[in-house]
Amino acid sequence: MRRLSILLAFLLLLPHALPAVLLTPENNSISGTSVIFSWIPEENAENQRLKVDNDQAFPHPEVDVLLEPWENSYRAILEPGVYWWGIWTLSGGQWIRSENIWTFTVEYCWVPLEGISCSTSAPVPAPIPLAPENLSNTNDNTPLLAWENLAPADNFHLQLDKDENFSSPLDLFTPSRTIESPPLEERVYFWRVRASRSGVVSDWSAVFSFRVDITPPSAPAFLWPADGESFTDSVPILSWEAPSENSLPLTFLVQLDNDPDFSAPENIWVSENSWTPAALGQDNYFWRVKAKDNAGNEGEWSPARRFEILDTVPPSPPAPLFPLWGENTNDNTPLFKWGPPPENSLPLVYCVQVSPDRYEIFAATWTGNENWECPSELSDGLWYWRVCARDGAGNTGLFFDWILFTVDTVPPSPPPLLSPQDSADIDGTVVEFKWGEGSDDSTGIKGYLLQLSASPSFLPLEMECFLTGHEFLYSLPVLGEWYWRVGSVDGAGNVGWSEGGTFVCRGWRELERVEAAVSTQGIWGYLEGLEGSSRSSVGEWQEAEIWVSLVEAAPRWRILQALASEVWGFAKWGLVDGAAARILAPVPAPHPLAPENSSHLSRVYLRWENSKAADNFEIQTDMPSKFWRPFRFTHKSWFSTENSFDLPLENLTDGNYLWRVRAWRSGTPSPWSEVYTFVLDRDVPTPAPLLPEDNLNLGRTWVTFNWGEVQDATPPVQYEIQVSTTQDFASYLSSGWLPWRTWDGEFEEGVYFWRVRARDNLGNLSAPSAPRSFRVDLTPPAAPRLLSPPVGAWLTSTSVSLCWERVEDNSLPVIYLVFVDDDADFSSPNLAVQTLTDNLTVTVTDGTWYWRVIAVDNAGNRALPSAGYFRVDSTPPAIPAQVSPPSTLLTSPVVRFEWSSAEDLNGVYYDFKVEGVIERENLRENSLQLSLPPGRYVWRVRSRDGLGNSRGWSGPSSFEMRDVRPPSPLLLEPLSKTVEEDFTLRVKMMDDLELTRTESG
Repeated sequence: MRRLSILLAFLLLLPHALPAVLLTPENNSISGTSVIFSWIPEENAENQRLKVDNDQAFPHPEVDVLLEPWENSYRAILEPGVYWWGIWTLSGGQWIRSENIWTFTVEYCWVPLEGISCSTSAPVPAPIPLAPENLSNTNDNTPLLAWENLAPADNFHLQLDKDENFSSPLDLFTPSRTIESPPLEERVYFWRVRASRSGVVSDWSAVFSFRVDITPPSAPAFLWPADGESFTDSVPILSWEAPSENSLPLTFLVQLDNDPDFSAPENIWVSENSWTPAALGQDNYFWRVKAKDNAGNEGEWSPARRFEILDTVPPSPPAPLFPLWGENTNDNTPLFKWGPPPENSLPLVYCVQVSPDRYEIFAATWTGNENWECPSELSDGLWYWRVCARDGAGNTGLFFDWILFTVDTVPPSPPPLLSPQDSADIDGTVVEFKWGEGSDDSTGIKGYLLQLSASPSFLPLEMECFLTGHEFLYSLPVLGEWYWRVGSVDGAGNVGWSEGGTFVCRGWRELERVEAAVSTQGIWGYLEGLEGSSRSSVGEWQEAEIWVSLVEAAPRWRILQALASEVWGFAKWGLVDGAAARILAPVPAPHPLAPENSSHLSRVYLRWENSKAADNFEIQTDMPSKFWRPFRFTHKSWFSTENSFDLPLENLTDGNYLWRVRAWRSGTPSPWSEVYTFVLDRDVPTPAPLLPEDNLNLGRTWVTFNWGEVQDATPPVQYEIQVSTTQDFASYLSSGWLPWRTWDGEFEEGVYFWRVRARDNLGNLSAPSAPRSFRVDLTPPAAPRLLSPPVGAWLTSTSVSLCWERVEDNSLPVIYLVFVDDDADFSSPNLAVQTLTDNLTVTVTDGTWYWRVIAVDNAGNRALPSAGYFRVDSTPPAIPAQVSPPSTLLTSPVVRFEWSSAEDLNGVYYDFKVEGVIERENLRENSLQLSLPPGRYVWRVRSRDGLGNSRGWSGPSSFEMRDVRPPSPLLLEPLSKTVEEDFTLRVKMMDDLELTRTESG
C-alpha cells in the first residue's frame, strides 16, 4: 500500500518577547512530514537562523535558513526520523542560541485528500451527517440535508423515512454533499447517507433525526400576578404556564412597560416559566409574554396584564429648621419647623416628638404641615425634639437624630448704668455710655440692647442698637434732656432692662459783641505812647493779610496815672498825634465731610472743607475711653497739607474713635472743628459650626448645614459654606453669601469636609472655622449572618442566647435591631431591642419562636433582615406513677414492671432501675419484664423527653420476692416399668387435681 501526503501551511503570529522562545513542534512531540516551526523572536534581533538536524550537535543541519528579524514561523518537509531544532539570533554582532533545543519525531500519517490519481486499497469512508442536526427541530418543510465526506466520492445515496428502521424509505441520489428534501409534513423523520466511489460503496452513516414543525405555539397562560393586582414587592416574580408543544424546549419573550401600548418596553428572552425584573419603582406596569418553540416558530402575544408597584422606600428624615441643635428659645410653646425630604408618594405626614430626656415622650403628634406648635408649655431647661416622615404609600422613615434645645423664659439680671450718671450735665452732644455686667444662669449673656429717647416712655426711640461690649459713643442731634437705658440680652432673647437714666446736654454759644460799663477809681499817669492789640470786634473782614488803619485822636496825650483793672477799651481818649497797628484776621475752623458721623469703616480716609487758605492741617484722633471733660485729645496728632488724610491703621485696634481737625496759617491755628466719630471695624468673628456634627454619617443626599450667629460691629453679616472632598479645600463647593444661618446641599456618597466663614457689611472676612467632616452613605450594610441558635433548633432553656455575625460598614457604629415574635410575619413582635453587640439573651416561653436581626449603620441605612426560628421545650414530662408490681410479697421469679405513660413534644424516654441490681435507659415502652432471684427490691422510674428534660425519679417502690415451692406431684401411672407402647401418664397435684396425658412409647 502506497502512502500519500499533502502539504498544509498556516501562519501563527505571536507577540514579541525578549528572549527567543520555541513554540512548535513541542519537545518530544510527533509530527507529520510537513512540519511548521514557530517561535517568539528575541526583541532586539538583527537576524535569525533556523537549524534542524537529526543530530543534536547540528553538524550537518537538514534545515539551515537565514530569516528576517520579525519572522516567527517556517515550514519544512522532512523525512521520517528523529530531529532536533533551535533558533539562533544575531544580536550585537553575536549569534545567540534559543533558550532550549527541542526534539521531535516525524512519521507518515493519513490526511484528507481532495482527489487521487492512482489506485488505492483504502476503504471508502462513510459520510458524516451535518444538518439538520440530530434530534433537532425545524420550521422548514423542505430542509437542506448536508453531510461531510472524508474522501472524494462519485455519488451519494440518501434515505429519508418516518421509521427509524427505514422500512419504507425515500431514496435520493446526488453527486454533491447537500440535497434539498421534497416537501414534508409535520412529524419526525430519520435519515442516513452513504458514498460510492469506483463501484465501491461505503457503510451507511450514523442515523440522524429531525422534526418538521411549522405550527407556532399557543400563547402562554398567566399565573401571577393577577390582572390589576397591587403589591409592595419591587421585584415581583412574573410567572406563566407553558403551552403544550412538540418542539421543545420553549423559550419566552417577556415585555414589560409602564405604558399599555408597549411603546418602549423592556424585552427579555428567558427559558424558564418565570422572570424577575430588576427593582421597579412605584408605578403601573403592563406585561405580556409569547413563546417560541425549538423549531423557531413564534406564537402570539398573551393578553396584556397590569399590576401596580406600591412605594416601599421610606422617606428620608426631614431636615430640622427650628430649633436647631443647641439653640435657645424664650417661647415655652415653640413652633417647631422642618424641611420636607424629597419624595414621590405624596402627601407626606410628619410625626413630631418632644422629650425631656430622649426616652419619655412629653408631647407628640402627626401633622400634614411642615411646622407644629407644641400645645403644652415646656418648663425651662433642656429639651429634645425629632421628626420623621410617612409618605403617601404608608412607608414611615427614620427619625432625624434627637435635637437638643433650651427653653429659657426668665429674663437676665439688668446691667448697672455707669456713665453718664443720672441727671448729669453733658458739655456738648457727644455722649459716652457705659454700663456694667448683666448675668444669666441658663443661657448666658449674649449682649446688650441700648435705647435712647427724648421721652421717659422711650417712645419714640432716637436710637436702639445691640452691642456686645459695655460702652458706646454716640453724637446726639440736639442739645436738651435725654433718657437712656440698657437691657441684658440672654441666649434665648430675653431682655432684662435697667432703670432709665437721664442727662442734659448743654453748650456755649458764640457772641458777636459784649458791652459793659466799667466803674473804677484810678489816677492817670504820664504816657509817652501806646502799643497793643486791638480787642474790639470787627464788623467785617476783607481779604487782606495785614490791616493798617489811622486812628483819629487829639494831637496830645493825657497823663494816665494808673488803672486798677483790666480794661478792654479806653474809658476816654485824649488827643494824640497819630497811631498805627497791625491786626491779623482770625483763621476759620475746618468743617468735617467724610466719613459721615458715626460711620463704620475698615479703612479711614478723612476729608474736610476749609473756607480760607491754610498752610497745613492738624488732625487728632482718640478713643472715647481716653477723653476728658471737656474733651482733651491725648492721642497722636498727624499733619496734612491737603484737605484729606489717609489714617494709618497699623497700631490702631478696632473700636469707637473721635476725630477733629484744625487749620494752621502763618503760625496761627484755627479753632478745632466739630468732633466726629467713626467705628473702626476690620475683624469679623469666626462663626461656630453646629450641624452636621463632626464625623457625622448621613443616610441621605440632602445635607442641612447650621452655624452660630456672629455679632459684628457692622451688620448685617453674611455667611459662606465651603464643602470639599479634601481637608486642604484645594477645590470646594460654595454656598454663596447667605444672610441666614442654614443651607441645604445635595451630595453623592462619599466623605466631605465643611467649614463656614462670615463677611460683615464692610466686606471684612472672618477666618474659616475649623473644618468638620461628614459622610454621605446610602449603601446599607450586609445582612448579618445568624450564628446561634441554628435554624429549627430545639432548646431546653427559656433563656436563649441569640448570636449573629458582625457586619462591616463605613458608617460605624452599626446598630442591630433584634425582633423576636411567636408569629412568622413579625406583625406584633413580642420583643424589639436595639444593641451594639453581636448577641442578645432573651427569655421566652415554650413553643416556636421566630427571630430576625436588621443591621442599621450609623447613617441610618437598613440591611435586609436575617431571619431564623428556634423551638423551646423546657417542660419535662410528668413523673411516672408506678403501677406494678405492688408493694407486696411476690413468689413468681418473673416480675412485670409497669408505670404510667407520659407525653411530650419531643417524645418520651424512660429510665428504669432496680437499686443495686439493674439499670435500663432510653426505654420507649412503659413496662419491663425481668426475672429476679428471691430477695427484697426497691425500684424507681423516671421520664425524660428527647431534649433531656426530666422531673427526676419517681418515689421508691419496694417488693419482696420469696422462693415458695409446692410439693412434688404424685405419679399415678405408669408405675416403674419399661414402657414399650402407648401409655397414659397420670399425675396428682397437691390440690388433688389429676392430670392425664397420653404418650407414645
